[in-house]
Formats: sequence, structure tokens, C-alpha cells
Amino acid sequence: KKAKDILYEKVTARDAEIEYADLPAVTGHADMIEQLVVNLLDNALKFQPQDQKPLIKIGVSIISGDDELGNMGEPGEQYLKLSVKDNGIGFEQNEIDRIFIMFERLHPKNVYRGSGMGLAMCRKIMDAHNGFITAESEPGQGSVFHCYVPLTGGGGRFE
Repeated sequence: KKAKDILYEKVTARDAEIEYADLPAVTGHADMIEQLVVNLLDNALKFQPQDQKPLIKIGVSIISGDDELGNMGEPGEQYLKLSVKDNGIGFEQNEIDRIFIMFERLHPKNVYRGSGMGLAMCRKIMDAHNGFITAESEPGQGSVFHCYVPLTGGGGRFE
């Protein structure tokens, strides 16, 4: 909710619809987690066709590192999985490594404004919380970003 308030003008200007569940609290750096959510929402608002109303869904679940994380998660660790899904322009899945590199851009600056730092910052924030971030996308079909925060020794407040 706080991230939505920070982006109020952009949300209002695009008449965006943001759906979110009650987000639980976990221990950690609340300001960093807030920045993570702001960056993900900002990208979901930015990378949209001009004539389309943004629809962003934020979901959360608790999963085991053994379940769906393969070699990325710690066996036996519980993770809070925060997912931010949009109906934007998407990207080719083979570009996944590029989107998290500082100053790396998939789209021309004159078409989509930005510094190329947002997703790189998200990765750094997740690293600082002993977590990680992944993404799934398809051109024209939107994107979903999954942030995994260990429930022991990591985290922040998702609000």
C-alpha cells in the first residue's frame, strides 16, 4: 500500500488497477523492501502500451526451498514469495539475464524513460536479504517478477 501511495501520480495518470493481498511482515530492512516494491510497480506502469490500462496483481505465498526453487533455494528453508504480475509489453525470456544488469536497457530510452537501474537495484536488495528475484515474460503478454525472501535471517516488511 505504501509503494502504491508513493507512485500515486503515476497510478492515477495511467488509471492503473492494482490488486494486492494482505502482505505479511518478515524481519529485515523495511526501506529496502519498500524500494523493491516501488521499482517493480514503477516498471509495471512504465512498460505498457500507451492505449492500455495497466493491470498489476501483487500476490504472496509461503513456499519451501525444496518445492519450486531447485538449486536456487536452501533445502528446508521457508521463503516468502512476492509476485508482481503485469499486462505490459513483456520481453523475450532469453533476455532475462540482461534485465538485472545495471544500466542495461532492452528498450530505447526515447521510447521508455528510465535509468536502467531499477531491476538491478531489485536484485541488490534481494541479495542483501539473502533472497533472490526471478522473472517470466513473453512479448505482448506482460511479465511476472518473483521475489523470494527467506523467513529466517532475511526479509523486510511488505506493506
